[in-house]
Amino acid sequence: ALPLLTDKTLFSLWTAGLDQHLFARLAPALHHKAEQAAQQQLGLSLQEILAAVGPQAGLMVNGVVQAGFFPLPKLALFAQAAEPEAARQLMDRLRQRITAQGIAAEHVTESAGHAVHYWNLLPAEAAHPAVALSSRMLYIANGESALKTLLAQEQQAGLAPSVRGLLGQEVAAQFAQAGYVTLFARPALLSAEAEKADVWLNAALGSAREKLRTALLKLMRHFDLALGYGSLTEDQADFTLLVRPAAPQELPQQE
Repeated sequence: ALPLLTDKTLFSLWTAGLDQHLFARLAPALHHKAEQAAQQQLGLSLQEILAAVGPQAGLMVNGVVQAGFFPLPKLALFAQAAEPEAARQLMDRLRQRITAQGIAAEHVTESAGHAVHYWNLLPAEAAHPAVALSSRMLYIANGESALKTLLAQEQQAGLAPSVRGLLGQEVAAQFAQAGYVTLFARPALLSAEAEKADVWLNAALGSAREKLRTALLKLMRHFDLALGYGSLTEDQADFTLLVRPAAPQELPQQE
């Protein structure tokens, strides 16, 4: 998943923990509910889903856009295609599930030799559910152009030069070697993007807006980068968290 990151990514979380151990740790009642939901929604068992994807999986937020009356994050979910045919079956079940809702017809476009399937639920592209399967990953996102970008990026090797420049060579090497989890966030950029949602909340909620503004959002303005990475073995777990303040001239302007 390293090639999917850019220096403009607002938030990314990656793990190598999407496997049978993840659900084995659940309480029996929760495991039963998860199994039941998988069967009802996709007609597949948890074991079949985990045979199709994993153990690598994650999510990314690459912006906030206006989708008509409200803002939406540009969100992408991804999971390693563990077994090609099983992953194909899982994607087809997702497509069938969305199409069965009868809200919009399925459309297909292409990027990097892979089909991108999407549905125009609303005019704004950010309201288009989209799925794609490459030889490496199964992707789910809101917006077909987001998937086209990710499919093109995954052809690269390792971290992009812009991300290496942002992190510095030593930290970039440590980040790339993480074996279990990584966290990448640009709090100051994220706070600026969150203002789009804040403006919408102000219009929707009026005087209640100020009560919703938290100290956390204000704090985010003062940090350029938050980075976490760790590895897990049977005998040891380690995790490193780094936070870099934003330079004063980089702080988003406040009204």
